[in-house]
Amino acid sequence: DFILRGGRKFSLYSRVVEADPFKAIVLPASGNSVGIELRKQDVSWKEFLSIANQRPRSNHYSPVYRPIDSTINILFSSGTTGEPKAIPWTQLSPIRCSADGWAHNDIRAGDVYCWPTNLGWVMGPVVLFTCFLNGATLALYHGSPSGRGFGKFIQDAGVTVLGTVPSLVKTWKSSNCLEGLDWTKIKCFATTGEASNVDDDLWLSSKSYYKPVLECCGGTELSSAYIQGSLLQPQAFGTFSTAAMTAGFVILDEHGHPYMTKLVLVKWVYFLST
Repeated sequence: DFILRGGRKFSLYSRVVEADPFKAIVLPASGNSVGIELRKQDVSWKEFLSIANQRPRSNHYSPVYRPIDSTINILFSSGTTGEPKAIPWTQLSPIRCSADGWAHNDIRAGDVYCWPTNLGWVMGPVVLFTCFLNGATLALYHGSPSGRGFGKFIQDAGVTVLGTVPSLVKTWKSSNCLEGLDWTKIKCFATTGEASNVDDDLWLSSKSYYKPVLECCGGTELSSAYIQGSLLQPQAFGTFSTAAMTAGFVILDEHGHPYMTKLVLVKWVYFLST
């Protein structure tokens, strides 16, 4: 019904209604009941669950086969333009982002992965698919990640891989809200979305025995990154160390042609065996 951010409440349901969807299932931003009057055809999350519980369930679900380029979800991206862009993801997208999480962040069964995000930003589906396909546990926190409550959640949930954005780290550092918390189960940090601050990254790393902070830069259209950090290489704060697993670098001249092609090292595409 609403979005809660920075102590303020923004109406979300009213914006959805403007698009005139056939039916909407509405979750409350806080409490157990929605705080807004719904259209006749819409239902609250609580009502939706009660309806589902009344229906018989099968123990067998047959898969539905679709082409690899079938669209599965649509993301929002503004990039540097500020103008909303709709980015479709296909059935190949989960494989791409999950492979990067496995190769660069060493995300595997037994890990607990957390990244403050939402399903509109690329990191939302990336975190979901990376956990599901690599067998990791997804840690979900309802509320603002900028305070001590989130920090304690990371401690209590035993998070092993924590994703951030630089402005969030700066908030933690300036407010000293993490003082006394134990984040030593974290084996690595990840960061994207903004340019990193070396001093802030050093402070963040110190929260878990100076574990590496892996940079990630990519595009929503790619389903992941094109340049990243890697646990297989020495890492420096605020810098990248390698091309992403399925990407390569080519230097182009002013005409857009490969420059000094005989001297350029291009990484080949690797595929995961299943």
